Amino acid sequence: MSEDTAPRRRIVQVHAPTSDNSHYIPVVSAKPGITIRAVLLGGYTFACDTHWLDNRTFPHVEPAEICQGCLEKRRRRWKGYLGGWLPGKCRRCIVEITADAARNCPALFNGKQELRGRVLALSRIGKAINAPVRAEFGPPPPKDGIKNLPDPFSVATALYRLWGLESEDVDAGSAPDQVGEWTAWPRGPTPGAGKEGGGSNG
Repeated sequence: MSEDTAPRRRIVQVHAPTSDNSHYIPVVSAKPGITIRAVLLGGYTFACDTHWLDNRTFPHVEPAEICQGCLEKRRRRWKGYLGGWLPGKCRRCIVEITADAARNCPALFNGKQELRGRVLALSRIGKAINAPVRAEFGPPPPKDGIKNLPDPFSVATALYRLWGLESEDVDAGSAPDQVGEWTAWPRGPTPGAGKEGGGSNG
C-alpha cells in the first residue's frame, strides 16, 4: 500500500468521560497496622457464611456436599459486606465486616438510620493478620457531602462476579431490601439498641 492510499491515523476527541461501567469492585478489609476508612453508599447489605481457601474468601454454598470449603473441612465464618467509597482513591469498594465487629457496632443494624454518607473505620486490634477487628463510625456527614457521593450499587451482584457465581446461584429470597438489614445475623446475640461503639472480631 502506497503512502498516498494508506489510511491516516487520527485521534477521536470526546468531550466527557463515559460512565464507569467497570464490573470489578474490590473488597477492602482491616489489615494489621492500617486503618481502612470508607464512606458508606447506602443500599442494602449482604451477608453469608464463607470459607478461607487458597488465601482468599469464598462463599459457603448449599448443599454442603458440593461446597469446596466444606469438602476440605474449612471452618465457616460469617462475613458482612457494604457498598462504600474510598475518598483517597476516588473509587467504589465493598467493605468487609467480620462477625464480632458487626455484633458490637449496633448502629450498622439500625434499620431506621440511614447509613449513606457515614464514615466507617476498620482496624485490627493487634499485629496478627487474624487479630480482632474494630469497627467504628465517624461523626454524621454534612448533607452537602452526601449529595456528591456516587449512587449505591448492588453489593450482591459485585460479589457474584468476584466469586464467579451466577445470580441464580444465590438465594434471592434472603436478600433484604431495607438499609441496615442483613441477610443473616452472625451467630450469637442479635445486636440491640445502643451507642455507636467499636467492635472486635476474631
